[in-house]
Amino acid sequence: MRRSALAWLSLVAAAAALSAPRAAAVKSRPLLFGSRRATALGERRILRPVRRIRKGLPSGRWLLEYADLRPLDESSPECQIFLATNIVFFAAGGALVGSSPALALQLELAGMASVWYHYTQCCYGGTQHPSVQLAILLDYIFAVPTALRTLVLVLGLGGAVPPSALLAGVGSFAALAAGWVWDGPRAYMALHGAWHLLGALCVYEVAIAAAG
Repeated sequence: MRRSALAWLSLVAAAAALSAPRAAAVKSRPLLFGSRRATALGERRILRPVRRIRKGLPSGRWLLEYADLRPLDESSPECQIFLATNIVFFAAGGALVGSSPALALQLELAGMASVWYHYTQCCYGGTQHPSVQLAILLDYIFAVPTALRTLVLVLGLGGAVPPSALLAGVGSFAALAAGWVWDGPRAYMALHGAWHLLGALCVYEVAIAAAG
């Protein structure tokens, strides 16, 4: 009963997170980095050092670059459906509260960061906007540890990893990689949305298997 209630609370939180961007869309910019002063400070203190590091790495569209979703924006049905795919992180996190509370928290935080990143992506467009780049770094901060924790669980399970979890994991990374190649607005959102759905499913199934 308690786990069910927590799962429902998680879904309510997800709905609130997804509805907040639509309310903010009236101003056509996110609240957190909407301040020019805050964005300038983040660009100076965070983005510039990261950009210097990026210059020393192999060329390619990664780390700070992202898909340009124009002419679609945060008010378009496609972007709203894309943002809604993040609800799986909140649902999976809520379902894992009883068995894997630490991983559940990571999923919730990853979901919030993902909503924020993709909302700014929908809102600003382009491939180099500072607000989106700050949001994508926040997304990395929560997504990467969640993926690594799941990998540790997979290694611990060995041959006991559910085949469905392996399929979901492989499919999620295939969708992520494909989104870097086919990066037109609708193709990217379909592929990256699949990354969200399959990735959350993989984490959930691995966590359940590890807890059992």
